[in-house]
Amino acid sequence: VAALALLFVVAVTLGADLRRRDADCAARAREASSWRLRLLRDASPTAFVTAQLDAPGCALRVAIAVRSGRATAGSLVRVTRAEATWGERGLLLRDATLQPLPAPSWLSRWRNHVAAGIERRFGDDAGLAKALLIADTEGLSPELRDRYADAGLVHILSISGLHVGIIGAALLLLVEAARLPAAGGRIAAVAVVAVYVLAIGAPAAAVRSAALFGAITLTQLLQRPTSPWATYAIAAAVPLAEPRTVIDLGWQLSVTGYAGLIAAGRAAKRVLPREWRGVRRTIGRE
Repeated sequence: VAALALLFVVAVTLGADLRRRDADCAARAREASSWRLRLLRDASPTAFVTAQLDAPGCALRVAIAVRSGRATAGSLVRVTRAEATWGERGLLLRDATLQPLPAPSWLSRWRNHVAAGIERRFGDDAGLAKALLIADTEGLSPELRDRYADAGLVHILSISGLHVGIIGAALLLLVEAARLPAAGGRIAAVAVVAVYVLAIGAPAAAVRSAALFGAITLTQLLQRPTSPWATYAIAAAVPLAEPRTVIDLGWQLSVTGYAGLIAAGRAAKRVLPREWRGVRRTIGRE
C-alpha cells in the first residue's frame, strides 16, 4: 500500500511538472521570431508538413506551410520568417521560409530511403505500411485513424513491444536455421534489433521490448537463472532517462501487459489444480 501511494504521488507530481513545462514551451514558441525545428516529413515549397520544436524538455509539434526552402525528414531547420498562429492543434507557421541546418543522421537518411521504397511498392496503402514497419505515422489519414480508434485498435498503428518481439523471434529462428554459432548468432540478433529500434526513432514501447530481448538473451548466454521481474524492471526503466515516457500510450500498454503476463503466470501456479498436466496446464497458466 505504501509503495502504491508513493507511486501515485510521484505520478501526480510528474504529470503536473510536464504540464507546466509544456505550457512554458508553448508560451515561448508563440512569442518567438524564429524557430528551430526537426522535420517529421520532407519539406518543399507549397508543402504542408509537421515538425517538432527542437528544445530541451519540449515536445511541441508544429505545422508548417512552406513558402520556400527544402529539407528531408529528420533534418534540423530554422524558420526565420513566418506568420505564426495558435489553434486547437498547436502552433501553425504560415508562409514559412526554411533554412536547413546540419544534414540528418545516417539513420534518418536510411529511414527516408526505406519510406520512399514503401511508397513506391504499396501505393495507397503506403501510409499504413510505413506506420507498421518504420513507425512513420505522418502519412495516416484522419479517416483511417478514426476507423482504428472506433474499433479499439488504434494502438496497432504504432510500433509496439509485440512488433519488436516478432522481429527478435524471427532473427533467432534464422540463426538456428542457418546453423550459426549460438552465442554469435544471438548477439547478432540483439544488435540488429537495436539498430532497427534506433532507425525508427526509438519509440518508448520498442525500446522497452528491445531491452527485454537483450536482457533475456544475455541471461541465456550466461546460463544464469533470472527472475522475470528483474528483466521487466530493466526493460521498464526508460522513464529514468526520459520522464515523459510515462504518458506514452504505447509504453503504458507494453509495460502493463507484460506485468499482467508475469503476475498471471505466477498466480496460475497457485490456483490451478495439481492434477492438471501437459497441454491442459500450459493453456491454463497462459
